[in-house]
Amino acid sequence: MSTVNEQVSGIWALYGGEIKALRDQGHTLQVIADKCGVSRQRIHQILVKQYGSTKGDNTFVTREAAARLLGTSPTTLRYLEKKGKVKPMQARPHARVLYDDEAMRQVSVALQERAKRREPLLRVCKLCGARFYRKSYTLHPGSPGNFCSKRCAGIWAGNHYGFTAHPENKRQKYDHEGIQRLEEKGLSIPQISRRLTIPYASVYYILKEKKK
Repeated sequence: MSTVNEQVSGIWALYGGEIKALRDQGHTLQVIADKCGVSRQRIHQILVKQYGSTKGDNTFVTREAAARLLGTSPTTLRYLEKKGKVKPMQARPHARVLYDDEAMRQVSVALQERAKRREPLLRVCKLCGARFYRKSYTLHPGSPGNFCSKRCAGIWAGNHYGFTAHPENKRQKYDHEGIQRLEEKGLSIPQISRRLTIPYASVYYILKEKKK
């Protein structure tokens, strides 16, 4: 019956170079064991005997560890992977993602580019002339960031496209002259409201404006 050392030596003779290469690429012991047709523990014994450790030459870390080292979140790294800006190593589908030095460098470059896009830009309000800042990624043709507030945007739009610029388009919802004539005839506000089917408050405010 062969001893453990003999079994290890036999497997090393057949797969030694491949085992080391796969481990250097960041593959797990189980993946290497599946490729060589032996158990995970046997791969562990081979690496310990030949190299004194199961660690490969390259340093790989998980996505979560890479996020901590780079000061970002795993969600951000997943987004960069999806966009193809970062290419980490994955031994097989649904296996854990591992980052090496090259992948970490790609993440650093992508984060720097992202930070540049998020730098605030100095803008001047088109209406009041106030100086304010907007993040560059929020600016686009439909939202150029020309106003410091919704109030300024609304006033500018009213001056250029509303009744101020086009008074001919202004229409009164109710017949103000007719309401005033009924009041002159002595009808009360409730009576005018019932006769014209107009809300009581509307009649009240229309007559109030006429008296100013």
